[in-house]
Amino acid sequence: MWAAFGLQPHRSQTFKLSSDPLFVDKVRDIVGLYLSPPNRALVLSIDEKSQIQALDRAQPVLPMMPGVPERRTHSYVRHGTTSLFAALDVASGFVIGECYIATGRSSS
Repeated sequence: MWAAFGLQPHRSQTFKLSSDPLFVDKVRDIVGLYLSPPNRALVLSIDEKSQIQALDRAQPVLPMMPGVPERRTHSYVRHGTTSLFAALDVASGFVIGECYIATGRSSS
């Protein structure tokens, strides 16, 4: 039924435009660095995704079989959190990444 109506509930897309009055000027400055960096400059695009929960299912996932979808329990075990930091060297395309893990076990 989902396919018949083109529904894909596992996919979502959101976008939020900044309300900063200097947003356009800041975007121009950043894009300008990427398009025309200063001589001998290293331009990196940096992002941070913090507090990624390291979760594991309490029971093994049951594999798909003909006519039967993959099945899994709703309960899970927490293994702490991970913070991912990444930078992209725009000129070379090289990605620099680091993960920091805060451990702590509890179940939910």
